[in-house]
Formats: sequence, C-alpha cells, structure tokens
Amino acid sequence: MVQGEPVGASGLQGIARMGALLTSTAQRGATQRKAVDRRTLAIHVLCAFVAIVTTIAVRLPSAYLWGASVGERETYTSEQGVPYLTDQDSYYHVRLVQNHLATGSLGNAVGEDGRPWDTHSYWPEGRSADYTPGIVWLTEAVWGVSRLFGASLEAVEFCMPAIIAAMASLVAYCLGARMSGPVGGLAAGVLVSCAPGFVQRSIFGRYDTDGLAILMDVLLALVLTEALRARKARSRVALCVGFALVALAYTLCWAPRYAMLFVGVTLLGGLAAALARLAVLAFAARGHKQGQMPRGCPELWAVLLCGALSAVGVLVAFGPGFFAQIAGAVQRTTAVTTSGTLPNLFASISELRIPDLVPSEVANWFVTSGSRMTVLEGAGGVSVALLSVTALVVLLVGGFFKVGSWRGALPGRRACRAYLFVLGAVFVGALYASMKGVRFVEHLSVPAGVLAGATVGWGARRIMSWDRAHVVVGVLCSMVLCVSAVMPVLLGAQTVSRGSRPSSTDASAHGMQWIRQNAEDPDAAIASWWDMGYFYESESGHPCIWDGGSQNGARAIMVGRVLTATDPELSIRTLRMLCTTGNAAIDMLMEHADAPVAFEALWDALPLDKEEACTVLEDCCDLTPEEAEQAEALMHPVNAPEEAYLVITDSMLRRLGWYEYYADWDFTGTTPTPASTGYDRTPDGYALRGTSEGKELLKRRSAETMWRLMLDKEDVDGFERVFDEDDGEETVCIWRVSLAGDGE
Repeated sequence: MVQGEPVGASGLQGIARMGALLTSTAQRGATQRKAVDRRTLAIHVLCAFVAIVTTIAVRLPSAYLWGASVGERETYTSEQGVPYLTDQDSYYHVRLVQNHLATGSLGNAVGEDGRPWDTHSYWPEGRSADYTPGIVWLTEAVWGVSRLFGASLEAVEFCMPAIIAAMASLVAYCLGARMSGPVGGLAAGVLVSCAPGFVQRSIFGRYDTDGLAILMDVLLALVLTEALRARKARSRVALCVGFALVALAYTLCWAPRYAMLFVGVTLLGGLAAALARLAVLAFAARGHKQGQMPRGCPELWAVLLCGALSAVGVLVAFGPGFFAQIAGAVQRTTAVTTSGTLPNLFASISELRIPDLVPSEVANWFVTSGSRMTVLEGAGGVSVALLSVTALVVLLVGGFFKVGSWRGALPGRRACRAYLFVLGAVFVGALYASMKGVRFVEHLSVPAGVLAGATVGWGARRIMSWDRAHVVVGVLCSMVLCVSAVMPVLLGAQTVSRGSRPSSTDASAHGMQWIRQNAEDPDAAIASWWDMGYFYESESGHPCIWDGGSQNGARAIMVGRVLTATDPELSIRTLRMLCTTGNAAIDMLMEHADAPVAFEALWDALPLDKEEACTVLEDCCDLTPEEAEQAEALMHPVNAPEEAYLVITDSMLRRLGWYEYYADWDFTGTTPTPASTGYDRTPDGYALRGTSEGKELLKRRSAETMWRLMLDKEDVDGFERVFDEDDGEETVCIWRVSLAGDGE
C-alpha cells in the first residue's frame, strides 16, 4: 500500500483476517494453557493419592495383625469385631469421647470451680478433665460422617491414627511439591508419614495425640514458608493469620507447652530467613552505588506478625504464666524423682528413655529392626539423613549463590532461603529434642522427610530437563529415583507395623465385663498398676484408684505396698484408706514431717488400733493430739465402701521389680532402677532358680501379697478370687477385697 492512499476493501479484509488469526492464536494458547493446567493438576492429584495410599498401606499389618495366628487374632479382637487398641493411654481418649458424647464435657462431672471433672480417675479425689480436646472433636467429626455408612465409633477410633497420618502425608506432599515438584512431593509425603518413628506412634489402634502433633508440625512449616514466599501483602497477611490459627490448634491437639515450643522453633527459622534477606539487601546496597535500601523487608514483617498473633492467642487462651512453662518443656523426663523426693513413673517407661543416636548394628542404619529405636532409625535411616543434609546444602547454595543450569530445578533464591532456615531450624530443634527423649523422635520425620523428598524432586526435575532423552525415559528414571529413596523407609515402617500388638486381650475385657455386671457397689473402685487403669475405667464403668493420669507422687508408693506387703492385712488397710480418703492422710503427714518420716509413720500406724496409731503419729510427725486423731481418722476411715477389686495380670509379673522399687522408695532417687524382667528373674537379671540371688528373692517374695495371690494361688483372708481367665495371651485374675470394718 502506498503511503497516504486510502484503505480499500482489500486492505480492510487483510486487517480482518489478521485480527481473526491473532484471536484464534490467543484462543489456542489459552486452550493449551488450560490443558497444561489440567494435566499438571491431574499429576499432583495422582501423586498425592499414591502418597496417601502408601501411608495407609504400610499400617495395614497392624490393622489385620499380620504375622499372628488365627487364635491370636481372635484373642486380640473385641466382641465388636475391632482389635483392641495398641496402647493403654488410648483408652483414656476413648473415655473422653464417651464423656463428651454423653455430657458435652470431657469429664463425667463438674468441679466446684466449674471445670470438667473426672471422678473415675484417681478415685476418690478425681482429677481435672481439662485436656487437649482436638482428638475428641476430630474423632466425633469423622464419626459423624462415617456412621452414615454404618461405621461404629470403636472402628473410627481404631482407624483415626491412620486417618491423621494420611492427612499429614497430604500436607507434606503440598510442602514437598512446592519445593521440588510432584515427584518431590510424593517422596516427601511418603517419607514423612512412613518414617518408622512416626509409624510406631500412629499405627492402627494407637489412638493418641502423636499423629496430630506431626500434622501440626508440617502445617506450620507449610504456612510459614508460604507467608515468606508471598508477593502480595493481602496474601501474606492471610497466611500469617493462618499460621496463628494452626499454632492455637496445635495447643488444642497436643500438650500445649510442647506445642508452643515447636511453634517457637519454626518461628525462629522464619526470623533467620528474614534476617538473611535483610543481609542480602544490605550487601546489594553496598555493592552498587546507585542502589537504595528498600523501605522494608516483607519476610520480617510476616514473621513478626505470625509471632505476635500466636502470642496474643496463647495469652488469651492460657494466661501470661504459660510462657514460663515453654522454656522447660524439653527436659529429661526419665529422671527417677520429682522435686527430688517422690518417684517419677516415667522412669519405668521404655518409650521415654534417652535414645541412642545411631544403632549398633550397621544393617539397622538402613532398615530398622523396630526394637529400641534410635534417632537415626526413627527418622528413616541413613538414606533419609544423607538426602536431607544434601537438601540443606543445595538450599544454602541456591539461596545465596549462582547455581547455573540447576536454577531451573530449584525454587527462587527467596524461596530457597525460606525453606533452608525454616526446615533447618525445625530439623535442629527436633534433633535436639530427640536426644532428650525418644518420644520426640517422630518430630524429626517432618523436616528430614520433606528435605529428603525435595532432593529427590530436584533430581527428577533435572532428569526431566534432559534434551536428548525421551519423556518416557525421564519419567521412568524419576520413578526409580523416588522408589530407591523411599524403599528403605517403607521396609522399616512395615517391620514396625507387623510387630505391633494390642495392649489388651479378651481376658482383660471379660474381667471388666464381669465387674460391670456383678459388682455389688456401683462405685466399687478397681486397684491395679498405673496406666492399666485407663482400660479398666473404660471397659468396666468403675473408677480406679490409680491410672496413667498420675505420673508421679505418693500413689505409686502406696499401690506398690499394696502389691508387695508381707502382711496381707496391711494391703487391705491400705486399699481401704485409698478407696475412702485417698491421699489425704499422707498429704497431711507430709505437711508436718519430711516425706521419709511421714511414710514411715504411715506404715507403722496403719496396722495399729486408734490409740496406738495416734501415739505413733504424735511421736514421729510431731503432731498435736487433735492433729493425730484427724490423721488417724483419715488412715482408718469408718465410712469405707464395702468392697474393692484387685486386678493382677500375667503381664504385671514382668514388672515385679518395679513394685518393690516404689514400695520401698528411698526418697533420694539414687537407688538403681530395676530391669523390667519376668518373674523367672530378679530385678537385676539373675535367674530366680539356680542362683543365690534368686533364692534370696524367692524366699523374700514368698510372703508378698501379690506373690501369694497370683503365683501361689493361696487363699488369703479378705481376698475372694472372683474371676480367673487365661486366653492364651494373657492371664487375668480379679479378687474382691472386703473393705468392711472400721480398720481398727
């Protein structure tokens, strides 16, 4: 067309054709982008689904009791067709759900101050039912949906650990996929949810709060890193609010002081990332004369807002005194004494021991054997450790240096720094906590699993970027890389799952049913050893004088004396006191005398009549005659219930040494703790038969109440054997103890 010539019809047609061509090209581009988005979404959904299915699959051996005989499965399965739960503590949560459904409160009563109160625990005083309600709310929500399909509440409670683990796997997938794509997300989801330490605490039937703690850990890391990566202020503020909500939810799902400790560690990582961003900006401003320092650092404001909102929420929920508890949250919980005087029952629990860092057997460095798990085994083994350390190095390089051709496989520099410091801080914090108690090893699976998965994802991205390789070859190589990384963890997880067994059997359940149906007193208390009371309370509907809700204090000494007293009458009098006035007598004596003197006076006065007992109390504890009479009335109550039930099981025999240890407590905590051996060995490991140490122990134990009742099957005055069952896995014996009389 000549310049200045009017546009003719042919020119207009050309412009129209060009416009139509541009429009069709744009439409095709939009269609292609939609197709790519749908394909990407489908890949993410498929990988997330595989991670969830794998999470549940490795736990199936614990659900179906693989490796057990048909008879064993029947013994471990309740009348409802659901296996018994794998931990005694789980039955406390069962009872919380029962209370909440029945009364709308976690307790079965209301205290004088209006707080929910549990009258069945720590009878007769009871205890506060203030507890983290997250597991109760979530269980009821899941049951509300699943019962539409015919699921029972017992089945939902049995499956809840796996359901929560699947949720953690999904969140870990999202975090891993944001770091390194779908392959990295798949690896992260599997490595976090299938870490042996986490599997051990979240198998089917392990109805406890551990799974919720891991879910919250990975949620905190995801939300905070997204807040640090956010470009828009509105999105950043919304994510900060989300972080505070997750932090508060954490306190509702797990021990609040431990929850806020991990929240604080995560925030410290975010703060380190923000300070690193400021350092980078400051360095850039010095290096370029015309450069100007930005007015603010979005990452810093995001972290401060997260911390401020979380602190305000905690302050409103728990008050200012709560912050002082966080500093001492991680400590040696296996110390044998509390306050240097009374025993700490945590010392007798193997799961709260201080773990070794690495196993002694080299083979267990790669695949755990499942017994006495070390820190390395719990996190997934040496392969996960090496991959996670590699990820930290890659993030360090990617966050501060040029990485050449690898830049396409890694997130941006800001994102690298966010993941480096947040996940790095959680990694270091969880590792430190793990060395203080094996209960924290499971938390190490979150940073270790996500970081190891990211390494796999970056490698897969690099493989997929090969120019000369066919896409099918890239996909196959990526899958081989992913499977190679997760296979040792899956093998270890399956070992842990196959080795699990329920903590109760038919014999215990039938015994509690007998008490429920035949007890003459509806408030007759059950006496046994410690956390076994959780199951008894749940199944019998009767209170227990002691359960796992009291990890320390005087009750361990008194119940230990009930089992090991050489005079059965002392056992009966101690039970009468505990079932009527609880700890009131010993608490009063310890107000006037040191604990060793108070307990000595208690044991001396209990077998005596009123006048002689008062004389002993006056002389030993420096009481006035009126105070001595008051203490004696608490020791020998006249309004005692008619009966109590003493439960002794075959599994209790493996802890015989602990009962004597606490019954003869030295109040210094310096006496070596016994080995949890069976009745065929002494607490120090000597065979009862064939060694002089064993003979001495047999001679001494032959007069103990527990020994005479359970092993010698002796008829003892005051103890009526009312139930006896051996189901092949457990022997359970129950005695009705007559408490009638004034105790004099």
